[in-house]
Amino acid sequence: MLMHPSKVSYLIYAFFLLGASLAKAQPQGERQYSGFDDFLQIEISVFDSGEYGAVASSTQSTMVLFFDACGDTLWTKEFFKGHSYNRLIRAQNDNEYLYLAAALGTGFSDTAIALIKISKTGKLVLSKIIAAPGKTFRWYQFHIDEANDLYFTGNCTNTNANLAGIILKLNSQGQEIHAYQYGNSFIWGMSIKAKSGGILNTTGNILYKVDANGSLEWQRRYSSGLYQSMIPPISLNDGYLIFGSYTGASDRNLVYKIDLQGDFVWSSEVFLNLNFISATLDPLGNISISFTNFGINGVEWGIQKLSPSGLNLGSWTLPLASGDAIYSKDLKSLNSKRMILGGFVDFSTLNNKSLALRHLPMELADLETCQATAIALQTENSQVSQDSNNPNFSPVQFNLFQYQTQFFNQTSLFINEDNFCQTNHDNFSFSLGVDTSICSTIDFRLKADTSASNFNYWWSTGETTEEISLPESGLYWLEISNDCGSFRFRDSIIISIFPLIEFQLSFSPESAFTGEEVSFLAAGNGSFIWHHNNKIKAGAAVKFIASSAFADGVIVEFIDSNNCASYDTLYPQLLETNLYMPNAFSPNGDGLNDIFGLQKGVVYHYTLDIYDRYGAQIASLNNESWNGGNYLSGSYLYILRYQFAPAADFKTIKSTLNLIR
Repeated sequence: MLMHPSKVSYLIYAFFLLGASLAKAQPQGERQYSGFDDFLQIEISVFDSGEYGAVASSTQSTMVLFFDACGDTLWTKEFFKGHSYNRLIRAQNDNEYLYLAAALGTGFSDTAIALIKISKTGKLVLSKIIAAPGKTFRWYQFHIDEANDLYFTGNCTNTNANLAGIILKLNSQGQEIHAYQYGNSFIWGMSIKAKSGGILNTTGNILYKVDANGSLEWQRRYSSGLYQSMIPPISLNDGYLIFGSYTGASDRNLVYKIDLQGDFVWSSEVFLNLNFISATLDPLGNISISFTNFGINGVEWGIQKLSPSGLNLGSWTLPLASGDAIYSKDLKSLNSKRMILGGFVDFSTLNNKSLALRHLPMELADLETCQATAIALQTENSQVSQDSNNPNFSPVQFNLFQYQTQFFNQTSLFINEDNFCQTNHDNFSFSLGVDTSICSTIDFRLKADTSASNFNYWWSTGETTEEISLPESGLYWLEISNDCGSFRFRDSIIISIFPLIEFQLSFSPESAFTGEEVSFLAAGNGSFIWHHNNKIKAGAAVKFIASSAFADGVIVEFIDSNNCASYDTLYPQLLETNLYMPNAFSPNGDGLNDIFGLQKGVVYHYTLDIYDRYGAQIASLNNESWNGGNYLSGSYLYILRYQFAPAADFKTIKSTLNLIR
């Protein structure tokens, strides 16, 4: 008879000859931008969809370089020029819009906040000015929380007004929700939005947490001499990371963790001679910190990495592509595999600076060009401790902020771009492999194994997934491109399917009693392997002893002349026979009549229930014999229910037996 084989899964990958690291799809290397005013500050704002803005400021205005997910520049604009511009407070996004918060005024005094909201195409959506008449502030931070509400934190510079620790909350349209003052310390501070809502704010060695309504949840003071650094805290699911430096020593830095209630968890070593600037987390929770090192080799930039428990994992400096010195300013994760480091390149002989953006893998050891250099660090023990004398804060409402729509200048900006340390993948290609023949019994699939998430696929079948199944012989091709459309490649493969080779099986007798021998025969152009009751036999003719295991079948594997495998299962019938049950057994361990029940293989399934002479059930067994337990000699009643095959009717034997000790 003709066999109907089961399907076996088989997968072929599309081989990418230069791997999945593409110059366009995953840029690597350094870019320098010049033609803007003298750079002072940079912040990189990354959208979940992959786009990101490099927001740089000078003494005159703010510049935005906006990139797509592939690192190509979409637009460049200049904002705030000619509006008493002081500096950029911070750039943030809500995954739909980019927000820029700038300070207006002069020197240390901010007379107002300039707030604008920009679409991903560079269109201005919202433009406002926020001020408190007669008072100047120093605004330190700007955040967007999970509800897309806006937070500003800072201090009033009119110290006689006693307005320190100000937190201003607005909605996404720039309308005030509330404003509160906390404490009277005029020390500058860093803050971060909390995942539970509200803000964690730092000022000197004091930390306090407020909820989304502005209510104070807790406040803590930590060891004297330790202050927050210029890096904002990082919010975790189980606490916060605080970046600290010591008074008068910006190059003595550490990291410590507190829990959600502000209690101390751990602190890192104190790292010497490194100026910590910014930090980000990788997918494993490791902490990457950008630094500028003012050492004997001049000014260098690099990255320090700590484990989620604060252990030092290493420190690397990055090569200087051009210029006389490079200053680290911001570090952000682009996706699960890559990060971007921004900074300024100093050209002392030319008396100007350039903006530098460096695309890096999460593991710096994977840098393909301009290799990072591991450096040895000087450290000392941390002295972080929690002060039992907590400050006494209480929120005080402040209602003097005024808001008005203000159009701020924006103009397109043309700047020069220079590329350094670039990976050359211009000859990127991939292959579906050589033409091949497959077995008809195989569920054959093709897969584009790119190890990246920003590719588009177009198969000859019309499918757009990474993987497809092939229903028949023929020519198949795959076209692959990146999200930005900056490259497109195609390859093809011819798949031929071997014809199905027939084979025949038989067995005799077709029905047998337990213990009888059954012969199995096979015929066909190939080899045969038989599988039954945990036994394997090879050959065209084999024999198996009839037992209840026939209910699970005898499996035949046929390997034909094309080395293709087919399978089938035979089901000989087990004849019913009268069962003989002894009327006594003696569980004394002599190996004779020690148990009461049926031998394995006699029936397909049985249950055995034992009762004492008073009718109480003392044992209920499923495909098991009774060993007498701890019961005394005497007469017992048993009920045996059994079936010879899975679909057969149950039969019952009810009788007595004697247990002999």
